[in-house]
Amino acid sequence: LFEWVCYVIDPRITPTVFGILLACLLLSRGVAQVLNVSLAMSFALFAGGSGETMFGSDAILALAAMLVMGQVTILAAARKQKRGALIAAGMLGGVAGAVIIVSGGVILEYSWSNSLIYASITMAAALILSVFCVGMLSMWENMFDIVTPARLHELANTNHPLLKKMMTTAPGTYHHSMMTASLAEGAAEAIGANALLARTGAMYHDVGKLRRPQ
Repeated sequence: LFEWVCYVIDPRITPTVFGILLACLLLSRGVAQVLNVSLAMSFALFAGGSGETMFGSDAILALAAMLVMGQVTILAAARKQKRGALIAAGMLGGVAGAVIIVSGGVILEYSWSNSLIYASITMAAALILSVFCVGMLSMWENMFDIVTPARLHELANTNHPLLKKMMTTAPGTYHHSMMTASLAEGAAEAIGANALLARTGAMYHDVGKLRRPQ
């Protein structure tokens, strides 16, 4: 439905980045890649129109641009999972898609003005949808009770109010928790477990002593 709405507004607006970022963060990288292929193929059919043009040059160019844009977004989002970096990942995907569009326009001998406008719309849509996705991330986390890597990075920040309170109220417990967090992180990395989750959980494992030290 969202894909169809974007197409009605302007056929050059693609919702790839929004869906892929959400899938990558809330589900898994594999699901995001499957979604990338599905979105690219369906939107390419939209872009191709109907009849003889359905599998024409416009559809193939849209398919290639969306596949590359989605894959670059997935790779960038998987490496940098802080909220600010996720917007940059979406924008990077938009730039990759724009490069494909301009290159394809040259090969297909489209006018430079049309190619550049199409590329600009692609990058602008990727940036706007990335901001929109990151802004809605907390809502999806709370709705489905999912703790994303972005949320874990925020909780693992030593400037978090609860950790700062522990540091001033119970410095011994705070130091013990930080040491435990380092040990848990190293152990998780050694066995291929979620090191970020282990580290964050260990940082808060003694937080109850702030209220009941005994």
